[in-house]
Amino acid sequence: MKIRSVNIGFASRLSLDGDYVQTGIFKSPVKNSAFLTQSGFRGDIQVDRKNHGGPDKAVCVYCADHFEIWTQETGSALSDGAFGENLSVEGMPEWDVLIGDVYRVGRVRVQVSQPRQPCHKLSKKMGDPDFANRVIALGLTGFYFRVIDEGVVRSGDAIELESRDDHGPSIAYSNGVLYDRLDAEAGLDRVLASDALSESWRKTLTARKRSN
Repeated sequence: MKIRSVNIGFASRLSLDGDYVQTGIFKSPVKNSAFLTQSGFRGDIQVDRKNHGGPDKAVCVYCADHFEIWTQETGSALSDGAFGENLSVEGMPEWDVLIGDVYRVGRVRVQVSQPRQPCHKLSKKMGDPDFANRVIALGLTGFYFRVIDEGVVRSGDAIELESRDDHGPSIAYSNGVLYDRLDAEAGLDRVLASDALSESWRKTLTARKRSN
């Protein structure tokens, strides 16, 4: 596992149904290194603070191994940062990454908190109104890190698994629960049992459990 690219972005405008919205989804690789804090990378803009950023979603991560699939799906070659991710990584597909996993990158330590939920802005960026739904259907969503120990991160850095709860749900499993592809009751209980689950997901899944 390694970091293929560190990506940051600035606030920009995106046309959405005839209106323009501010977004930080357009991200590009940095040439050297970037400093990662508990609220994200210095210099990176997160416009929609309700749905992005904060301690539980400091770093958006996407597995670049999926780019070949998306090139076949879209007919266009995708590059690092295409999904608005801060880290384009290798060797970390959704079925291998568990919520609660703690990874070390040099002196930096991060923990997996939840899957990424693709939204309409990603669809608009890709020029396909159904793109977010296609991402969800394939389960290739990416995920978020919270930052335990801050520090410098560089493209090419190795990512080492430091600790994990082998009973924890994978990102793929958690997506299956959220999007009703798995048994609701048992799935909800399993994901909610993870102490590392983000607060926003915990609220969403708790509300669903109460309504079942």
